[in-house]
Amino acid sequence: MNELIINIQNNFGIDKLSTKFVFSNTNKVNVVYAKNGLMKTSFAKIFNKIQEGKETEIKDEIFGKTPIETNIKIDGTPITKNDVFVINSFDSFYESSSIATLLINDSIKVILDEVLAIKDRFFKILEKKSDLKISKTLAGKTVYELENQILDDFSFTEKSFLQNIASIIIDTANLISPEIIYNDIFDNTVIKKIETAEFQTKIDDYLTKSDEIYAKYVFFDKGKFTLPKLKEVQKRLKANNFFVKDNKIVLQGLITDESILTNKITEIETALQATSEFKAIEKLLSDSKGIVLKDIIESYPEIISELKTVNHSNLRKKLWLSYINSEIGDFNVLKDKYLA
Repeated sequence: MNELIINIQNNFGIDKLSTKFVFSNTNKVNVVYAKNGLMKTSFAKIFNKIQEGKETEIKDEIFGKTPIETNIKIDGTPITKNDVFVINSFDSFYESSSIATLLINDSIKVILDEVLAIKDRFFKILEKKSDLKISKTLAGKTVYELENQILDDFSFTEKSFLQNIASIIIDTANLISPEIIYNDIFDNTVIKKIETAEFQTKIDDYLTKSDEIYAKYVFFDKGKFTLPKLKEVQKRLKANNFFVKDNKIVLQGLITDESILTNKITEIETALQATSEFKAIEKLLSDSKGIVLKDIIESYPEIISELKTVNHSNLRKKLWLSYINSEIGDFNVLKDKYLA
């Protein structure tokens, strides 16, 4: 680009502006300076509308002055949305489909397009698993909820997921079920319940009681082989038609068929749910969001210790790492492409 020629009239409070910005090897940047409230925001708004493909919305919003002229050319050719990338001072994050087209190096354009496309697909997976939105509008501003939450939870210093991707290390021995939805626990309403003194006390009592029950079943190993994992074993055995031809598994005794294994699992679950401690937790979680959390506790009892306030920071990271690990192939593709 050598010249940017601007002829505008009655555009967002700018009565008239005709000027030419010249670019060269020695003059690669042009700066527009004006006092507060004179025209800078309106000037940026014009280009923002062009970037969004909404040129028809450019007008004098306050007084409705006419005629409206927006004639902007780059080297004699009318500007298009792919020529523009606007950064607003109040945004905390910037991403645009047009940013790649503004880069000089064609090979970098191709790589960046690929990386952003892979990242977008991967974030859509994380959005579904966490129930956090990639972006949403609050008070008229776009907030990038999911990415900012990840950055906060890991205390990353670089302000983008990609810049920190090399720091994401997954210890498969320290994960949790990726079926647990982040927002089912850390939704503002739910986390307030969890952080109450009553919940924290009751959850301690329930944890103690559940440990007593688990101790009766010597085939469990806390933190390694738990009831949910036994249920997963049962599910996989059934799916693969294991119980044929006198095939057997041993759990503190001989299990000869699927019904005996099912009865053993039901026995343990019934013992847990019959405790006064469990009933107290059930009472605390009697509303709709509380019921969802109670279902998580029932389905994934290993999460109980993670619900202690002191463990919340670690639980947040465990959930993200568990989601990533469940989609490790896509994550590695993104990581390798970005770091290449």
